[in-house]
Amino acid sequence: MKIILVFILFITLIAQAQPDASNKLINPVTLTIKPHICVAPRGESSCISTIDVSWESLYIGDFCLDTDVTSDKLACWQSKKKGYYQHKLIFDKNITYFIKDSLSNQEIVSAIMKFRSLKPNRKLNKRRNRFPWSLGSP
Repeated sequence: MKIILVFILFITLIAQAQPDASNKLINPVTLTIKPHICVAPRGESSCISTIDVSWESLYIGDFCLDTDVTSDKLACWQSKKKGYYQHKLIFDKNITYFIKDSLSNQEIVSAIMKFRSLKPNRKLNKRRNRFPWSLGSP
């Protein structure tokens, strides 16, 4: 009897641990940006990059590509399931790209282009007290 109760408890825990596939919402549009990070060279405060933006939808629709750094839409597509745009820019902060429904202007999906900068080289002004190959204690 105890074995049956343990088995039922085990099955119940497994059923609760696995997510229900019907509760997951599948986004109908995917947005891909390449590269997804830009690293500014040492001593530079901005990044120069050509970003390849592509999107694909499960259904045909009217879509526009927008970003948080420009006031105008970058590109729009009418009655399409996928699209591609190449964006050349100089930037010094993260950029978010959006695919929006062109009729309602509602955001469907977004992706972030991350900005990173390398710290400038610091020269060591401190002289070493001993040689690097010295085996003695400091």
